[in-house]
Amino acid sequence: MFIATWQYRSFLRRAIVRDLRLRVVGSRLGLSWLILQPLAQVVLFAVVLSGVMASRLPDLDNRFGYTIYLCAGMAAWGLFTDTLTRGANLFVENGHLIKKMAFPRSILPLVMGGTALLTNVVLVAVILIAVIALGHSLTWTVLWLPVLMFLRLSLGVSLGVLLGVIQVYIRDVGHLLGIGAQFLFWATPIAYLPSILPESIRPWFQLNPLAHLIGAYHSVLVYGVAPTVATVAGLVVVILLAAAMALFVYRRGAPTMADVL
Repeated sequence: MFIATWQYRSFLRRAIVRDLRLRVVGSRLGLSWLILQPLAQVVLFAVVLSGVMASRLPDLDNRFGYTIYLCAGMAAWGLFTDTLTRGANLFVENGHLIKKMAFPRSILPLVMGGTALLTNVVLVAVILIAVIALGHSLTWTVLWLPVLMFLRLSLGVSLGVLLGVIQVYIRDVGHLLGIGAQFLFWATPIAYLPSILPESIRPWFQLNPLAHLIGAYHSVLVYGVAPTVATVAGLVVVILLAAAMALFVYRRGAPTMADVL
């Protein structure tokens, strides 16, 4: 599978460029819309919740502390949800290609992941500029960002492919994912601090691997602290398990996928 993917690397590059163009076709602002939407969410939450949450960031001596905290969380959330939601429709939306063209189907998740990664790199760059403009000093820990982005992309693509295969046979998955994503957002400390949660339910929230991943983003961007080895190791284990499950389900469903589509 890896050899076949490498042989189609030129097709992969062209497909990523084409995918980016299709996402903004007919739009005057083009790729800017991919950045404006998450930034608009940051502004909305900052306006609504900054008065309540600002006092709960005692370790951050900046009046825009909550906005900075929120920017870090949304930078992490954006790439994950983009790959997850697009992955759920990956094979259904590309059914015409799967049925008519002979190419490694492993190309499709790579196209999706490559497009999402390029978009997120631009978003993170804009957020870093905004954070600096708000008077926050970044430290050497920002060097962890490429590692965290790779972990986040791997988790999103793995779960996206898993849901994408199931979606071919059970079309309700896409609708359920929209509801599940909203619950997952509020089950993850993006717009709030973990410290505001009651002690009795905090252990349950710790079972969410995305909470640890976004917590690493907060550590790196907001507090200037590198993620612990245990955190990174735990995330790698979860991602490997998710990737193995996605590969298993994909191999089971691939032989009959074209017939169902």
